[in-house]
Amino acid sequence: MKLARKSDKVFIFLSLFIVVFVTAFLVIKNVGHTFARTEDGVFFESEEHFVTFFDDGEKLIVKTKAETVAEAIEKAHYQINDGDIVEPSLGTKIDSNNYFINIYRARPVTVNDGTESRYFMTASYDAKTIAREAGFTIYDGDEVKSVQNRNFLEAGAMSYYEITRNGGREVTEEIEIPFEEETVKDYNMTPGEREIRQLGEVGLRHDVYKVFYVDNQEVSREFISSTVVREPVTKIVAVGASAIERTPLTASRGRNRYTVTRADGVVIERQETFYDLPMSGV
Repeated sequence: MKLARKSDKVFIFLSLFIVVFVTAFLVIKNVGHTFARTEDGVFFESEEHFVTFFDDGEKLIVKTKAETVAEAIEKAHYQINDGDIVEPSLGTKIDSNNYFINIYRARPVTVNDGTESRYFMTASYDAKTIAREAGFTIYDGDEVKSVQNRNFLEAGAMSYYEITRNGGREVTEEIEIPFEEETVKDYNMTPGEREIRQLGEVGLRHDVYKVFYVDNQEVSREFISSTVVREPVTKIVAVGASAIERTPLTASRGRNRYTVTRADGVVIERQETFYDLPMSGV
């Protein structure tokens, strides 16, 4: 009797072992394959696969035939906005039956470097990366840190980051170069008349300094270089002039008379005097 019970236990143990072994064998053999079951219980290989989405902490598992990340997102009816980050990238092919897609949603962020504030949308969380995305240059020794929202009721859930400048950095200043004005005589114009022949244009140069800060306050600077980016353009103004001014004049002196004659022989001035003038001429 005891022997029979012992045999039954051995049989049950062996049966369970065989079932577990066969099941494990089938699972290992079919790794990488997805199966579906028909109404009559027959299994067949399916083109569908499971994709798990993580969307800002929310998890969703779908079964899809999508071949790329972008196609899977579209079929799952996810909306991707500007600034959102998707990992892997949208063009990545789905190459496994259990695939994971992360969606990081962009949020409003303000970055301030002590002199300027910039607002934009980002899905990044690394402070220096966010500062660079905002268009700031981060130098060695600079610190970027998240600070408490000072006006939550006005700005809502916006994140704030501050840049503390602790080292030297290059600063480029744009300096205007004034233009000169040149006057030319035009004998075909009426005396006193003015006409702008060429508009003046200021030039531009870039002066580069290395500026040193302590707690975002400039304490000193060193001149590095100056480069003329655009030469100034001279303003040219034409003014009217009489023909007399253009024609060479000669003068002669005689007794009791002073005469000024143009080169073409026209006398333009004659003055009588009551005293003798030197005869040596002008």
